[in-house]
Amino acid sequence: MESEPLDEAPAPNLDKASHDGGVDHPQPTETTAAFASIAGHLVGPHLDAMVKNIVAPSVKFLADDVANSVAKNLTRLLLPEIDLAPLYKATGPQASKVLLEFLRMSDFVTPEVTRSLALSVTADLSKALTAGSALSSWRLALTSENRIEQLIQGMTLNLSAVQLGMVGDLRLTSGLTTRMSEMLAVANPSHKAFVMPALLAYRVYADEFEVGSEQQLTMLQYAGRSVSGLSATDLLLDDGERGLRGRAVAEVRQDLVEPWVSGPREMREALFDRLMELDPLVPDLLRNAWHDVLKGGPAKLVTIAACAVEAIDRSLRSAAPDVTVKEWAENSARPRKMLFDSRSGRLTRAARIGFILRERPGDRELLDAEEKVLVAGLAVVRGRLEAAKHASEGDIVGVQGHLMAAEAMLIQLFLV
Repeated sequence: MESEPLDEAPAPNLDKASHDGGVDHPQPTETTAAFASIAGHLVGPHLDAMVKNIVAPSVKFLADDVANSVAKNLTRLLLPEIDLAPLYKATGPQASKVLLEFLRMSDFVTPEVTRSLALSVTADLSKALTAGSALSSWRLALTSENRIEQLIQGMTLNLSAVQLGMVGDLRLTSGLTTRMSEMLAVANPSHKAFVMPALLAYRVYADEFEVGSEQQLTMLQYAGRSVSGLSATDLLLDDGERGLRGRAVAEVRQDLVEPWVSGPREMREALFDRLMELDPLVPDLLRNAWHDVLKGGPAKLVTIAACAVEAIDRSLRSAAPDVTVKEWAENSARPRKMLFDSRSGRLTRAARIGFILRERPGDRELLDAEEKVLVAGLAVVRGRLEAAKHASEGDIVGVQGHLMAAEAMLIQLFLV
């Protein structure tokens, strides 16, 4: 099967405000105290306490010269081009565990009035210090879940039964994403999180959202479904964390997979009808994958997971054919590296997705954010293809989450 080249899309800009959780900790070392003091003067009194609380437990593991280097760069902490991860790695795995425990305690005691700001700064700080880690993905998931709850609470009370069901699904999937991310973070905070690009994009997407119509609510619902499926897959298909599966499998099957397969079928049937118009083979690829996922050994699971990518690629090529997309891309103001693979010169998935969404009505900034979620999500789906190496219950449910995420992204592309 022919696959699209990997997309070279930039990471979303996540500069946000920040606040403190008001937690008392043991007296820090002299170096740490000086670091926190400098930080407070540089970035403001609200961040001062947060930096003391978050950094104090981990900076004490740093040598003085490294701590001083971090302090000098703190003014640039929230700028995306500054990478503090190498400095943080000098603390070793113990610091990541200390930081995680502090964050969990801070979440518990942070007043509701400052919760959003506290979550935002801890997400940004975790990303700066432990980019791509399970710890960082958990903080992003928490921030997005909090934003989803704010959106729901801001909605009118006169919701239809259908809209209430969508709201319930949003709450369920955002909560599940957070729990899956936390399980992985608690087991190993520095573990690589494959779902990270999708979570980064989803956070920006949720922040852009102001739900004003049922269509927008539908967009957010299926974005949440896809990210939740990818988070579940990240945990369940990980060789190093199989001990977590017993707790996760039942929850993922009950809250994600079974409602998707056996629940109301209108949207999925509409998707299959649309995919049939684009390429008659695609609906059968997906249906057969669901049918076969409970049969066969590890090789079969990899083949099934590959069906999800093949279904996506065939749909994209049919809806956005080469000749038409190339003509559009050559005249686009977008960076060329987002549209054409730097090595092969072939169109990227990002180019095809951008072409499909180019004339979709609605707020342009929101649609751009949705496009980034889809590009990032498809990259994650592709990255997890080879992970299904065992015929265990965890792998089976993980591949089911993989398929659900793929279908949810196709719904975002072609139906909402």
